Amino acid sequence: MYLHMYLRTHLHMHLHMHLHMYLHMHITNVMMADLCVQEITPMCNFICQFPSLGHGGEIQQCTALAWNKQTDLLIAGRGDGLLLLRNMGSKNRRSGTWAAGTSEAAKTEDQGLVNHKLEIRSIAWNPKFDVVATGDLGGIVTVWKLEESTGIWENFMATRAVQVAVMGMEWTKDGECIGIVYETGSIMVGKIDGMKLWSAEQKYARIPAWSPDGSILLVGTSLGQIFIYDKGSNNVGLVALTRRPEEKPSDSLLIDMKWRPNSTPDGGKSSDPNLAVAFEDGKCFLLQGEDDPGPTMIQVPMMLTCIDWSADGKLLAVGGKGRKTAAKPEGTAQLMLYSSYGRQELIMRFEQKNMYGLSWNATGLRIAVIMDGLLSFLTVKRPLKFCFFENILAYTCAKDDKEDALLVLFNCKTERKVTVNHYSGQGMLSLAAGPDFCVAGAKVLKENSHQQGSFSCLEFRQTGESATSRWETNERYFHIDDSHGFIDTKQKRQRVLEISVDPISAMTCSKDVLVVGRESGNIVRYRLPQMTWEREYTAVLAKAKKLGLNKDSSRLLLLNQEGQCCMYALSETKLAKDAPPVKDVKLNLERHGIWNFAWAEDDLELFVVAHKNSAVIYRNRDPEEPIANEGYFCQFKNLEIRGGLCG
Repeated sequence: MYLHMYLRTHLHMHLHMHLHMYLHMHITNVMMADLCVQEITPMCNFICQFPSLGHGGEIQQCTALAWNKQTDLLIAGRGDGLLLLRNMGSKNRRSGTWAAGTSEAAKTEDQGLVNHKLEIRSIAWNPKFDVVATGDLGGIVTVWKLEESTGIWENFMATRAVQVAVMGMEWTKDGECIGIVYETGSIMVGKIDGMKLWSAEQKYARIPAWSPDGSILLVGTSLGQIFIYDKGSNNVGLVALTRRPEEKPSDSLLIDMKWRPNSTPDGGKSSDPNLAVAFEDGKCFLLQGEDDPGPTMIQVPMMLTCIDWSADGKLLAVGGKGRKTAAKPEGTAQLMLYSSYGRQELIMRFEQKNMYGLSWNATGLRIAVIMDGLLSFLTVKRPLKFCFFENILAYTCAKDDKEDALLVLFNCKTERKVTVNHYSGQGMLSLAAGPDFCVAGAKVLKENSHQQGSFSCLEFRQTGESATSRWETNERYFHIDDSHGFIDTKQKRQRVLEISVDPISAMTCSKDVLVVGRESGNIVRYRLPQMTWEREYTAVLAKAKKLGLNKDSSRLLLLNQEGQCCMYALSETKLAKDAPPVKDVKLNLERHGIWNFAWAEDDLELFVVAHKNSAVIYRNRDPEEPIANEGYFCQFKNLEIRGGLCG
């Protein structure tokens, strides 16, 4: 099966891809043969205003939203109590048909839901049944159920336990019970059929969160306390967010707490963080479970208002308002993405003033957000760690729930696959391709530290004929703060675990040069194949997540988390036909929102960038006309782009 995409300018370009050979995406995972390539490090986004959502035309004051991560149904509530439901799923817009295996709920047509008269405050999808609960400012909770015979969502049940605002609602994972918290501190737990199970009172109660197995209900208060209730309505303790229980985790408002969608049924007693707790002042705690003795704390540089996990649990989105600056004295809406281990992956800044809510879709490629009362959508591009050379595709995949734990070398002609799992690093940092080899940089981390100072550099070369070829491997260890080259055997055990105040962010290579980027924006240059240190350049581009060298290693492209891309002249080179040669010069590209790029392998001046939903060819800094593109670039050669589409 082949997937074709044609890009046409005055340069004829052909984007061609074999799905099984390259990137075949199912929901949020990219399948390559029997292995799964995890999507790591989103790079860019773009925003589109949603002009209309069913009844009532354009949403003017959207107050709450929730995206069903199973059926891809989106429901949004307004200030006047109207609920608008839209199907964002897998219907073919041209043929009008649904994908095979689509459930009846997922085939729902757009409709308005009318029962509330006051502002919608909370929306909760049932994770198992075709049911959604909505709560308003006056305390009314309505349960809507899909009537399969008509395909219409109907008012299945409505209740009003107290006449105050509904602050939060959440269903258990099995969909049998719902927990509701009201503004007065009342806590109500009931079954899906409407039967009340128990109730309790907790002053300043604000947010409910069921454990993955449904055995306990966490109730967070506005003062930052998180109480633990068992099935019998007993308050059995507090969640400790600090190592000393007497300490307050924060002096500001608790805004939300959420379990990862794929948390283990025992409450997340694995080594992976499973629970996120966020405060208004930007403090966000990641816990392995409700009894985690040492949570990880992230200080997000903004005032938080909302959080949500992606459907696969790999990314945590946090939204709010950025800090005031001279350019933006009032601050503007921002959204940041973090890995489940607390590593910052992306930051998005907007012109709008405030962000009030957010929700991921089923695929983990789109986010719905409420900004200044309007509902908008973000498309998140999540580039993979892979490179391409001599018909060999090198990519990373998971093993035992550890990201980037395996390196796979796949021959696209012979379909022969070699899996490498013996490298000493703790996760792959970056992959880069030379003319006939690839270099894999693996992190060497001290336990519980993300400030990697050392990296393991592996060089892979194929020898012999295709049928009997073998892979030769050369591995050496480096510390980014050292200028004397690789670490010898005697120093290895001690030196590789030493952290750096300016850790590694990305790397790339060419035939004879290896370049490593640092968080501060400095870049370090090594000579290949000797792997000797040559030079460090200062303040090029901070937190670069992707680097790329042109054919003769005279120019370097850098891309950071915010979609900013710049070119740096490493050695004397002409950046225009009649211009004098320059060196150590940084030039920014005018476009923002870039999420991928590739240099031409046979032209020193030619490169292509992926900008939002288009591809733009550059010669030096002169762009061609943009052309529609959603592809990930593998190779740019002979005026031909080879890459793949994901979605």
